[in-house]
Amino acid sequence: MNRLSVDQIEKPEKLDISAYRSCRIMTIDDEPLICRSITVRLRMAGFLNVTKHTDDRTAFEAIQDFQPQVLLLDIMMPNVDGINLLRRLREAGMLENMLVIMLSGADIESKCEALKIGAVDYVDKPIDSQDLVIRIWHALVQASEKLGF
Repeated sequence: MNRLSVDQIEKPEKLDISAYRSCRIMTIDDEPLICRSITVRLRMAGFLNVTKHTDDRTAFEAIQDFQPQVLLLDIMMPNVDGINLLRRLREAGMLENMLVIMLSGADIESKCEALKIGAVDYVDKPIDSQDLVIRIWHALVQASEKLGF
């Protein structure tokens, strides 16, 4: 099992993500600025296959098309909330090959509900990009066999 050093926690760009560089990562958030900043930060960290989607009404179809291995999913969106979208993904059997990390400014009940449904983690808003990179890396390490890495 890979352990994080203090230097890696303070500078996530020092994480060894070489095995995960081609991992498909998608952000679903209705706020374009958040999507853009996450995409930039993940590319800076070395992830090569990163995309974003800001229309929650077509999010399910976008997920089906891209088939992300890691999905960063906002809980509170105007039309389709992240909890219901997560349920739909579970019902479609899509969580078998996908790690979902919830992006949340929501209450603890919503976070717990997301974890019960199948999310592997959550990151509070405002998002600390270093924390996000570490959580993605950790989730990938934990699920590397499941995802074929």
